[in-house]
Amino acid sequence: MIRLNDILLLVLLMLSTNISLSQSLNDFRWKNRILVISSPETSRLTKDQIKKFTSAKDAFLERKLLLFIQTKKGCSQVNIETGDINSDLTITNAGIDPSKFKIQLIGLDGTTKFISQDLVSPEAIFNRIDQMPMRRSEIRKKN
Repeated sequence: MIRLNDILLLVLLMLSTNISLSQSLNDFRWKNRILVISSPETSRLTKDQIKKFTSAKDAFLERKLLLFIQTKKGCSQVNIETGDINSDLTITNAGIDPSKFKIQLIGLDGTTKFISQDLVSPEAIFNRIDQMPMRRSEIRKKN
């Protein structure tokens, strides 16, 4: 027979899992750079952009860059290895308008560094990041 304590433990475990998967962009400050593709829905343009970025997964990892997609349904992380959208990991209060296609780069300090309303090559994003003072410092420390 299942005891009441077991049921309560199971419910608490389920609740804590959901809480940890719902984050805000501030949770990534000073840990990761964020690239957000915003679009009213997952359109062909959005899928093309995700495909371009997933082709450069090693460069994403090296630059501590995470990819998110913001639609009217919410903001979810994109698995850079596979291109799959992880709707279990959502961002609350992203503050990014998904009414039209846009790409936004957010730096380690949480400020917007770049915005484009067109498809962007991964190299253009990486070049912009590599010019940032904190990234230059990371490169110097690595070498």
